[in-house]
Amino acid sequence: MEIIDAQIHMWEAVPSEPWSDPPVMFDLKLPFTIEAATAAMDAVGIHAAVISPPPAYHVTTQEGFHRYSSAYAQETVRRYPHRFAYVSHYDHRDPDISNLVAGTRARPNSLGLRVVVRSPEEWQDFHAGRFEALFAAAE
Repeated sequence: MEIIDAQIHMWEAVPSEPWSDPPVMFDLKLPFTIEAATAAMDAVGIHAAVISPPPAYHVTTQEGFHRYSSAYAQETVRRYPHRFAYVSHYDHRDPDISNLVAGTRARPNSLGLRVVVRSPEEWQDFHAGRFEALFAAAE
């Protein structure tokens, strides 16, 4: 039976992409690189994995919303297309949300998007219907 890990986070020792303050779970001194992921997967018999890029891979725009990066996940699937796929993150407040989401499935091994409500403000936005543009773009 093929075993697929439905969500892993990977990050570089020295991030090549913008990196906000990492949450406690991401220790930049202990990176989980492409090489580390493939070795760990081989060690326990995992055939493939879906990468969820760490939310800390982002820049904050002048308007205050986040632009997340999937560049490291894209590099991973470029190197190991039969072992990895990934999902993208988007800020529901991004005025270009429709175009961003539209490009998601066009990229190799990009399976879709992941929506995570991380803060009380985002929960308020969710309950107030402010995620609807993101959901409509995904639909």
